Amino acid sequence: METIASRIYSRELQHRFVFLSASFPTIERRRSYFPTVYPFEVTDASTAAARAIFGASGKLIFGGHPTISPLILSVGSDFLPDIPDTYRPFVRIYQSEFFKGELSDETLQHVREGIGEIIWVPAVGGDRERSLLRMRTEMLEMRPIAGVFIGGMEGVYAEGAAESEFALFKKLRPYWPIYPI
Repeated sequence: METIASRIYSRELQHRFVFLSASFPTIERRRSYFPTVYPFEVTDASTAAARAIFGASGKLIFGGHPTISPLILSVGSDFLPDIPDTYRPFVRIYQSEFFKGELSDETLQHVREGIGEIIWVPAVGGDRERSLLRMRTEMLEMRPIAGVFIGGMEGVYAEGAAESEFALFKKLRPYWPIYPI
């Protein structure tokens, strides 16, 4: 029997992961990115990408970000009533233990609802950059079928920076689709 959900949601991605790299530049972290940032556009693009991926029966995988994580999980909550338990969780957030204790209550609530899960990656000593690189490498070893890159900052894309998510994705998945926005 055809339902509204079966007409809305396609099965194109067949529960496979798509990697999302999104960030809101801040003037405190990198002044050079700030003049061209439009936070509402980053929000709109991230939301649209998540809706398109969830609507095609895909799953999202990304590194924990204090703004992006609750945003994507909130989009996922719109899909929750029509998602079978066998498909959950459909958001996988990788988080370095370097940032342990910094998850928002909203993120934790959505995880409890079954929308997402958090994969903790051990920190590399007290080194923020090496801890992030380890987390990104483990995350991309999940073999996402494509990468969507929204916004900017050194984690998403930095000219010549081998540790950026864009460069790492290209290195580990050289023939897989990349969608920079």
